[in-house]
Amino acid sequence: PRHLHAFLFPVYAVLLLYQQNLEEAALAQTLMPLAAGLALAACLWLALALPYPDREKRALAAFALLLPACYYRPIHEGLSGVLEAFNSPSPPLFAHLAIAVLAAAALLLVARARRSPANVNRLLSLILLALLAWSLAAIAWHHAAKAGQRRARHFVRQAGMKAAGPDAGRPDIYCLILDEFASLETARDVFGHDHSAFADRLRAAGFFVAEKSRGRYVWTDQAIAALLNMEELPVGSDAGWLVRNSRAARFLKDNGYRLYDFPYRSLTAMELAERHYRFPVSRAALLFDDFYRALIETSVLYPLVQRWQRDEERYGAYYREQALYAFDRLPAVARKPGPKFVLLHLYSPHAPFVFDSEGEAVPAAHHLDYS
Repeated sequence: PRHLHAFLFPVYAVLLLYQQNLEEAALAQTLMPLAAGLALAACLWLALALPYPDREKRALAAFALLLPACYYRPIHEGLSGVLEAFNSPSPPLFAHLAIAVLAAAALLLVARARRSPANVNRLLSLILLALLAWSLAAIAWHHAAKAGQRRARHFVRQAGMKAAGPDAGRPDIYCLILDEFASLETARDVFGHDHSAFADRLRAAGFFVAEKSRGRYVWTDQAIAALLNMEELPVGSDAGWLVRNSRAARFLKDNGYRLYDFPYRSLTAMELAERHYRFPVSRAALLFDDFYRALIETSVLYPLVQRWQRDEERYGAYYREQALYAFDRLPAVARKPGPKFVLLHLYSPHAPFVFDSEGEAVPAAHHLDYS
């Protein structure tokens, strides 16, 4: 049908984002935005029935509104850049006005068109169908091939850890991962913060503190996977799967350890764990989900994200409570009979920065302030 593009465009916007983030997002996360996108298209179709009784014109008018609705922010930023290049005063404001004028002009042209836009609708529908087919094929191939998981399984099956000796002790093991916690040198040289007192307290308590350490990987899942498997990862392997099914977890389980974790979402939830201590999802707003937030940040609703990030009660408090939740429950886990392996993955001190040097709340204006 020629009018398909009026309903397929928001579907394509969701699936394209998922296709670009296959390793980070779950397929189930697309269901709600897909339903919302179809509902939006249906409501728009009904709302335009009165001013555009002709279906051909209505489909084109709906597309003229859905395009900026789904991709408002990149369009706005592109226009702002053009206006700034021409030394326009207040480029962001005039970019908003330009989008409104262009959308109104498109609606007016469609309404006054004497010829039927059937051919334009047919072309748009064919283009959308082709783009959807490409995205769906890429998504299907990813889920069917599972090449990254095959490489990960082969890697784990390889001999990587020696069997524990008969005299080996079985102490409780706590692995605390503080996301984006800088080394002593980086904190000092890049951020001008002296961590030496903290490091000295750790040494006095019997800890070894590495100096001049460097991360081998940029992404968190790869870094944690290499840590828990104690070896460089094979190229193209599924790092998330290697975190959840690590050699370390399997080795410790085989040697009588009980496994517990405080995962950050599903990334560090070990498959062999007896219990996952998850921060209650009911406390989280929709915008705390990276996939949903990326969709909204791209759309005409992106000011809601900016306003939400300035809302100290909802934004900063969530990340603080998430960290405090783990420390509130960690003593009870420590009292559990051992031997045990506890994996605690804290999002802090990764941005947003919600704790100051004394553990107090950081003002909302500085949540993303690296200085």
